[in-house]
Amino acid sequence: MDPWGRPEWLGNPYNNYGFRAGSFNDYTLEQHSTALSNLDVQRLQSSNPTGLHISNLYSQPEELHPRAGGGRDSDASSIQRDDRVPIQPAGAQGPTQVARASGPMSSSVVIPNRPKPGRKPIAQEDAADRRRIQNRMAQRSFRDKRQQKLADTQLELEERKREYEKKVNELERNLDAERREKQELATQNEAMAARLQGQITLQVHNNTPRAALFMIWLEEAVKQTSGEVALLRPDQTLLSNDVADWQWQQHSRADSGVDARNLTALWNLAMVIRAVTTADAPDSQSAMAKSDGDETNTGVHPAQKPDWDNLSVLHRNTLPPRSSFLLYNSEDDALSRDPKKAKAQCLSGDRWHFHLANSPFEAPAAFEDTSFDCGKWSKIDVPGMWQMQGFGRGPHYTNVQYPFAVDPPHPPYTNNECGSYIKRFRVLDDLQDEQLRLRFEGVDSAFHVWVNGREIGYSQGSRNPSEFDITEYVKRGEENVLAVRVYQFCDGSYIEDQDQWWLSGIFRDVFLLGFPKKVHFEDVTIQTLLDKEYRDATLQVRVRTSAKATVRLQLLDADHKLVAEGEATADDGTKLMADFAIPVKNPEKWTAETPYLYKAILSIGEDQFSAHQVGFRQVELKDGLIKVNGMRVVFKGANRHEHHPESGRTVPYEFLKNDLLLMKQHNINAIRTSHQPNDTRLYDLADELGFWLMDEADLECHGFEIIADAALPPEQRKLPFAERQRITRSDAAKWTSDKPEWHDAYVDRAKQVVHRDKNHPSVVLWSLGNEAFYGRNHTAMRDWIRAEDPTRLIHYEPDQDAEYMDMYSRMYPQISDIIELAKKECKQKMKPLVLCEYIHAMGTGPGNIKEYVDTFYKYPQLQGGWVWEWANHGLLTKAEDGTPFYGYGGDFGDIPNDENFVMDGVLQSDHTPNSGLLEYKKALEPVQFVSASAERVTIINRQDFATLDFLVCRWSVVSEKGPIPDMGGKLSIPSSIRPGETAELAVPEVNAELPGEAFLMLSFRLRSNTPWADAGYELAWAQVPLARNTTLDTPSKTGTGPVVATLSGSTLEIASHTSQWSVDIARGALSRWRKNGVEVISRPLVPSFYRAPTDNDAPASSYGKDWKGRFLHLADTQTRGMKWHVEDNGSLVVRMEQKFAPPVLSWSIDLASEYTFETDGSLSIKIRGTPSGLNLPKTLPRIGVTLGLPKSFQKVEWFGRGPGESYKDMKLSQKVGRHAVQSVGALWSGPEFPQECSNRTDTRWVKIAERTHGKTSLTAQFFDPSESSTRRLFDFMVSHFDVKDIDEARHPYELDRKAQDATILRLDADHHGLGTGSCGPKTLDEYVLKTAPFEFGILLH
Repeated sequence: MDPWGRPEWLGNPYNNYGFRAGSFNDYTLEQHSTALSNLDVQRLQSSNPTGLHISNLYSQPEELHPRAGGGRDSDASSIQRDDRVPIQPAGAQGPTQVARASGPMSSSVVIPNRPKPGRKPIAQEDAADRRRIQNRMAQRSFRDKRQQKLADTQLELEERKREYEKKVNELERNLDAERREKQELATQNEAMAARLQGQITLQVHNNTPRAALFMIWLEEAVKQTSGEVALLRPDQTLLSNDVADWQWQQHSRADSGVDARNLTALWNLAMVIRAVTTADAPDSQSAMAKSDGDETNTGVHPAQKPDWDNLSVLHRNTLPPRSSFLLYNSEDDALSRDPKKAKAQCLSGDRWHFHLANSPFEAPAAFEDTSFDCGKWSKIDVPGMWQMQGFGRGPHYTNVQYPFAVDPPHPPYTNNECGSYIKRFRVLDDLQDEQLRLRFEGVDSAFHVWVNGREIGYSQGSRNPSEFDITEYVKRGEENVLAVRVYQFCDGSYIEDQDQWWLSGIFRDVFLLGFPKKVHFEDVTIQTLLDKEYRDATLQVRVRTSAKATVRLQLLDADHKLVAEGEATADDGTKLMADFAIPVKNPEKWTAETPYLYKAILSIGEDQFSAHQVGFRQVELKDGLIKVNGMRVVFKGANRHEHHPESGRTVPYEFLKNDLLLMKQHNINAIRTSHQPNDTRLYDLADELGFWLMDEADLECHGFEIIADAALPPEQRKLPFAERQRITRSDAAKWTSDKPEWHDAYVDRAKQVVHRDKNHPSVVLWSLGNEAFYGRNHTAMRDWIRAEDPTRLIHYEPDQDAEYMDMYSRMYPQISDIIELAKKECKQKMKPLVLCEYIHAMGTGPGNIKEYVDTFYKYPQLQGGWVWEWANHGLLTKAEDGTPFYGYGGDFGDIPNDENFVMDGVLQSDHTPNSGLLEYKKALEPVQFVSASAERVTIINRQDFATLDFLVCRWSVVSEKGPIPDMGGKLSIPSSIRPGETAELAVPEVNAELPGEAFLMLSFRLRSNTPWADAGYELAWAQVPLARNTTLDTPSKTGTGPVVATLSGSTLEIASHTSQWSVDIARGALSRWRKNGVEVISRPLVPSFYRAPTDNDAPASSYGKDWKGRFLHLADTQTRGMKWHVEDNGSLVVRMEQKFAPPVLSWSIDLASEYTFETDGSLSIKIRGTPSGLNLPKTLPRIGVTLGLPKSFQKVEWFGRGPGESYKDMKLSQKVGRHAVQSVGALWSGPEFPQECSNRTDTRWVKIAERTHGKTSLTAQFFDPSESSTRRLFDFMVSHFDVKDIDEARHPYELDRKAQDATILRLDADHHGLGTGSCGPKTLDEYVLKTAPFEFGILLH
């Protein structure tokens, strides 16, 4: 009996099971009948003249196997229900009885079903059931006369079914007897094994399903003889679709003398033959499940381990990874680097036929056949992510947690969407005689591929390329069918747990590449070495060819002039390697600031050319620092995920290019390709535009840390986060990073990124991935990279002590911590520190950027960092009413999710800059202001290599009246100011009398055009005070009489000759103000202290939790008393005693307010606050007042920082000047997750005017109550939104629906800073608004 205890029936052991004639000494079932006497096989076989398969007697396959085509586009053609065939005699011609099932099962074994529990035997079925079976059988078409005859005798066969079932039941009762017989045979075999001391090797084809079952049985047999069995897999698997032969090899010792075929076991071979119940198999990935027409009573599902759930299978039949290059027919074409002129055919860029199933087991069968009808399938864009095109369950966002059950290495078998793609193409005439390679630049997460119905191979590693040789499978001059099956999850998904959307599909380009058959380039490696003086260079090039060849190399400069050339031969003696070592005298050096590129042209013969960009630069760890060309560098970087708001990780070239142009325009010089290799076109642009690249392997398994943290005992959960994380990281590493079984998967990801990108001068650092803890597999990655490419440094942040990497790395540290590290550990180990992630740019912020950057220049061991991150990852979607918005985690029904943590960039989701990027640009300026006097301004060059000669300086003067015309011009910059050096600029003479406060404006602009910006583009600026004005601007005294007050119920009505005010004495608030008959204040003016929390306020360790924990958002003002009187000058003074207090708790802010209504129609307010009571909040969000103006007040003008938003720790990017907008909406910065925003700092005055006539306005200034004539700086915010609505909204459209029919003005004497607390340090102490007594004054007129 077989291992599952099931009896099986046997037809012809040769024809049915694919054994070659003569195999196993023509061993037959009858020859071994004595060993199976209890089965009475001879009598049973003789009573089975038709060779009927017992597997057809049991339950319908569809009862246990989900029908194919269960996805979005299931239809009759995709389900393939008519593929069923009638019962046939063994060996009969006609359709196979085995379904060409879907998915990566590499199996064609029938997957039979035992009768379901409780199902009646066929003999007990009623007449209606028998008629149903008869009708179904009668409806089928038959291909030959034998099939028709079988249909006519259907009832007779049904009777035989019942007889056979009785026999099966009888056999089941004899199981015990047969097991005893098996034990007796095992005893006999032991004696035979004593004489046999050899080793049996069984070599089978990987995709032969019989191999799997045969191996199971053979292993059992060998165990009984103390022998060994091994399944050998060739390196290049899937060599053909033909069924492999069984080959026996004997490795007998001298004393053996026993033929291997006699091993144990012809008895076991009979069991193997019985276990195999299929005819010749289709290819591996088509044979997953049994067709609808085959009924079985036994089986296995899946028939063998799927490739996508097999750690030993990373790739099948892929070519070795290589550097990225194309071949051209001529040198001129190669120099153009135009893919359209290459020996290449792009198969993407249009719509392919597409079908989506819920799992690989439900995907359409035999879809790869050239005759398969996919006409009713949907169409999909390739490249593209299927979730972004309306297929499947939709996008799913998680930051850390896995979105499926954690059972590594096994991915989910259900809810693992499976996309089937079909593309028809003809080979271009230019490629007819070439070796043809099919190259996928990126497929998420794993895939199988077929051409013209023949399986080509398998690959995984979502953001790495895969290349297949399909020369022998392609038809020239005819239409070809390319079929691809993509799996949403595979075992590799456990190490692709990056902080991004889970999206699937063929998301990068697909190419058909031509390589000359006779000889061609296989790989190219380019390295540049500089001498000790970093002057002269050696160009080292290694070319691997497919056959013997003479390779020619030409080095051209940027103008395509020949610099050097050479020839080298690749032959058997050099292992088909052609090596060049060409000296180059003092070449132009490549840096991110001076990205000079040469061109290396490689050629074989007159019709094979390849062009490569060469940048002469040398990266090394020297003097404990990262140096390029002998100079320390500072990485002013950004973490860039691949993202497009409408297509996910499929990023159009122009969109990608615009990202890099924006970076250059905002002084960013470095990119971390977080957290996977990016589109290859990014690297070409980085070479040309000038960026330092940290190229990161596609590896992260952060989700295991959640598991480790949840498993901590209570006492360890109380530890500080850093201590707790050291424990959890160690435990989390045991899942994959420190597990030997994952070694190949990890090292493969290092190989892929290094081989692909090794020739780009912009790549200066390799990164082993992100947040995958540390284990032996990372050490293996490092060792392989070090041996393959000693010209670059290696980074990996979880190596916290820099034991294995070339540098320390940290995420989101305190500034004090990195200073401490620079002073101690960095100097001790002679290794620098970089911040691979810092200044988390989530929501409004980040704050205190400049403090970090200044530290990088103060301590040489601190060599910069990469802001997290470049852009919000919002995906464009619509609300129920059709309103578009950018969605985040949870907006697509994705559970579990990490909500808006994906919205954490310095760009909005549409990749327009936000305030954080402007602030970052200011901190990274190439030239910065140091100090100033009345005569001179001192500046410093903060570049690493270039002088400031590429800039010009223009000066102007700005004042409270705006820019002063006819005052400005060019200011000379001393030439050749080297990096780190300072220089002095002469301050121009300004003779005119300046109106009010004024500043000298210095603007540093590009002298000439660059590839990323035009001449005149501003890269840096500075403002130097010229004239200060601290006097409060008061209206002229035009009053004609005293202010009059009248009490009307609970309202105190106050009037001057131009203004009328109403004060609600019960609530202690100015409720109304009319000026010359026009309403100015329509909603009460009240003290206010709360702001809607920002993302940086929200975490438990930040101040926002304390605010809500102290019920600050629910606090209100209670008036305890009010007094008023008329002053001698005719003004009216109203004094109020108030308490600002929350419910539940007992703290309060005692307020003493004084309102002075002047005869000139102005209003002066003084407010003094004294916090008291228990449970006071440690800090306050803000201190000020809020009031409402009619909505018609839209025109806003102010003198202060602008034009954009600013806060006390995020204001340096905003220039002091006179700014104006024509509508309040223009001031709203519009965060994609509503929160506090749109504040303006360092304001001298703000004026809001009615839009209709423009004559009525309200102007606000702040003053110090102790010096009422001296103005002080303040903050303001104008919008149409109430703070409560901002706090509660989760999307902009929700907030828009609650827009107020008023203009809400917020005036603040002080405002809490922003910090980076969403994932990093909270607001620095110097920017914290601590709860303490305060006093301020406001003048409104």
